[in-house]
Amino acid sequence: MTNKVILGAIILILLGGGVWYGTKGKKPATTETKIEEFTGNLKEAMAKNLPMKCEWSQDKNSGASYVKGKNIYVETVVDGKKGYMVSKDNCTWTWGDQMPQGIKFCAEPTKDEAESNIVEQPETGGFKTEGVDWKMEYKCSPTLFGDEKFELPSGVKFNDIAEMMKGFQQVIPQ
Repeated sequence: MTNKVILGAIILILLGGGVWYGTKGKKPATTETKIEEFTGNLKEAMAKNLPMKCEWSQDKNSGASYVKGKNIYVETVVDGKKGYMVSKDNCTWTWGDQMPQGIKFCAEPTKDEAESNIVEQPETGGFKTEGVDWKMEYKCSPTLFGDEKFELPSGVKFNDIAEMMKGFQQVIPQ
């Protein structure tokens, strides 16, 4: 009986050693894919359809953008003034720490934009969002954040550019 126990122990040790040797140096299988950082413009970051944080810095100005598909939240410091922007649902809202009122601008998406993940630079006519340069090179990295990042602040009143233009058009005689 002792020989059987010793033989059984030897077999178990050999099997254990064989399993250990067979898996030595191998990485466990995983379905997780690593997402790399990249440098590019906001349009490219948005097209990746992943939650990303993109940053830029130039002289004393800086900014951070959080993108997730077609949604974007931007924080900037330009000439010492903080500014913010949210773009979602075909509308863009901008405001700043020193601005009690913000600005809202909405545009209908093109057919291509509505049917795909194509992201175009917002067409705002002469209105340019301060601190947001759609062609600037940003350093972007994947990050986790929720949709609350794209919520508007409750303490800021937004003036709708389209509504303001309607009032202006009514004043001008045709």
